[in-house]
Amino acid sequence: MRIVCIVGKDLSDPECGRCKWALEMEEMRHTKGTPTEMKTSREAFKFLEENCTFTNRDIFAKKGVGIYRRKFHWVSQKEVRPLHRLAEVETVKGSDSMHMFYDTGHVRHILVREVACFSCDSCKKMKWRQCLKVDMCGHVTSKDVVVKKQAKPMLTSSRIVKDAAELALKIQAGMILGVECASEQEPYIILKAASAVYEWQGDDEYTWMGWMRKGDRVVDTIKFEKYGNSDSFWVLTEKRFPVFEEDLRSFVEQCKPVEVRQSSRLTTAPTQRIEVEREEIDNLEERVLMCLNKAVKERGRINQKERDQMRETLA
Repeated sequence: MRIVCIVGKDLSDPECGRCKWALEMEEMRHTKGTPTEMKTSREAFKFLEENCTFTNRDIFAKKGVGIYRRKFHWVSQKEVRPLHRLAEVETVKGSDSMHMFYDTGHVRHILVREVACFSCDSCKKMKWRQCLKVDMCGHVTSKDVVVKKQAKPMLTSSRIVKDAAELALKIQAGMILGVECASEQEPYIILKAASAVYEWQGDDEYTWMGWMRKGDRVVDTIKFEKYGNSDSFWVLTEKRFPVFEEDLRSFVEQCKPVEVRQSSRLTTAPTQRIEVEREEIDNLEERVLMCLNKAVKERGRINQKERDQMRETLA
């Protein structure tokens, strides 16, 4: 598959602008009696799909030219592959003045040009080197893409489930944990362990993380929540709940306490605040992206024999 990328020249540019305009107009009609405000991206997607799929003029009025139908795709945060999982490449020297990049079909090789031309007969047929407007658009030159860092291999769901069981065996009270959460708005959470792993022996109980049933392996935790405009700063709350062993994703070790100024008149203990390194957040995001199932998440338990083998290995 060959891909042509022209900055600011793609047909999707005006379409995206039109969609944003339609969303803005709909929100401006918002009243208490007829609420039209969209607070989530899911609501915006639903509005676009229901109201903006077809253009005002049909294909006959357009004489078969232009956009006739729009197709919207919903992508949750968990389905977006993090950029750090992709291979990094060195910036092509002089690329800040280039406005056309063409994939030749050969690995690490592209064609570049200062200005894109699709108006002459040659460029319409993608015969760039025979362009009739070379004086205005410049010559096509070839460039090699230098890889800076290879892409990391993709994780598998089975590997993540086994890693979670291994992490669970090492948990001690006071450790800071990265945990997957089945929510599009909050795909992961950071918690402070209040116990080691144990088996739930009580009656069936519905908790913040789902139904706890007899025999489930869980950890008692206290929740951290973000504060400020960064993913790095977290404050400990009073929210306490157990989490399933198989939802564990990482130990948050690269973090440091944040000092909080407190008046001498206050007698309560200061709230615990931490700053988490970006590398830890990236690792956590990477490991929660594996759960793409929109249905109720099944708990992939390992059997007792495998758990005993892990204990022997760690010992």
